[in-house]
Amino acid sequence: LTLTSKQSKVATKVASKIISKKSKPLKLKKLCKKLHSKLLSTDNDNEQLTIESLTKFLQTSDMFDVGKDGYIGITEKKKSKKRKGDDDVENENEMAPNKKNKSSCSNEKDQDIPSWRIANKIVVEAKGYDKDADFLIPVRSFSEEAVTKVSINETLLKYCTDTKKFSIPSPIQAQCWPILAKGKHVVGIAETGSGKTLAFAMPALSIIKARKKVQMLVLAPTRELAMQSHDVLDEFGALVGLQSMVVYGGVSKADQIRKLKKDCPQCVVATPGRLVDLLSDRSCDLSNVHYLVLDEADRMLDMGFEEDVRRIISQCKPKEKRQTAMFSATWPASIQKIASEFLIDPIRIYVGFEAIVDENGEHNGINDSLSANKRVSQTVEVIDDRAREPRLKELLKSIIALAKIL
Repeated sequence: LTLTSKQSKVATKVASKIISKKSKPLKLKKLCKKLHSKLLSTDNDNEQLTIESLTKFLQTSDMFDVGKDGYIGITEKKKSKKRKGDDDVENENEMAPNKKNKSSCSNEKDQDIPSWRIANKIVVEAKGYDKDADFLIPVRSFSEEAVTKVSINETLLKYCTDTKKFSIPSPIQAQCWPILAKGKHVVGIAETGSGKTLAFAMPALSIIKARKKVQMLVLAPTRELAMQSHDVLDEFGALVGLQSMVVYGGVSKADQIRKLKKDCPQCVVATPGRLVDLLSDRSCDLSNVHYLVLDEADRMLDMGFEEDVRRIISQCKPKEKRQTAMFSATWPASIQKIASEFLIDPIRIYVGFEAIVDENGEHNGINDSLSANKRVSQTVEVIDDRAREPRLKELLKSIIALAKIL
């Protein structure tokens, strides 16, 4: 299974051309098949060559890097020898990941993870975990190389790009997906509107089975937030044969009970008050819930739902058999207490916060003073009581006129 010097020279040149022309990382097996076909079609003297001999040559050659993940690229040594006019090693910045960064895909080499996190104001605190663990590497694109590292249903990912026309995952999605897909507990501290719903929905919908039992529960403080989460889960869940139902107060409880019994949804999104009513009536069974999400947890506690939240969680699977994700805009003591009680070794993800950096360039804390969405302008007008209604009408007219223009 050895190549002659002539065969080795030709094989090196052809293999380099194949690699450099590829915009995506290339598997060793695929390269060897292409290489074998090209060599046989150009020279009859190569008829004795086998794919096995080419594989062994590429694996042992110092001209190429073969990672444990099976991808192959041109070595840095070869790159340094590049001369002007050499067409066999051009475009080497598109080669597959080398041994120094095997777990990253090619597009992630353009910008290292710490720089990406700084640019997107993301800080990850994963105490007790290896800082280089694969599940801490963000999924920053929808490319095949990036998403194959994450166990998320391909149909859902394809829908994101083909139908929803998403170019890249949002920062919180990029950082949450691999962690949640690995089964870890997460605390996400991020502003409203940062893309949290898909951050927890995509991994959940990829692991939930199409059994007629409630397996995923999302708690939200208000009817509006509950409906928003339900709309996303209903739209994406339909792609993988899963149903979602939203439960909130102010509407007929009897209708909700009938729908629960008829549809048997796998995902339930609810406000705490109404869900407690259904639990009291024994109209909703949460004993099979193994994926729990507390959305806007700080607002739920501020609104006095702590007792209801605790009662609801007690009806789900125990935390050792349950995956829990908690999202909050702030990180007060009350939220920390809930997290310590109901989550196991949670990984904290701060999005939109400034890291406190010391003189050595290391962050040693988080400036978590964020309490509202910084992208929303807030204006307060102090006016007389009699002027309130005319001013309200004036504002509504201007908003409606603007909406028509947009």
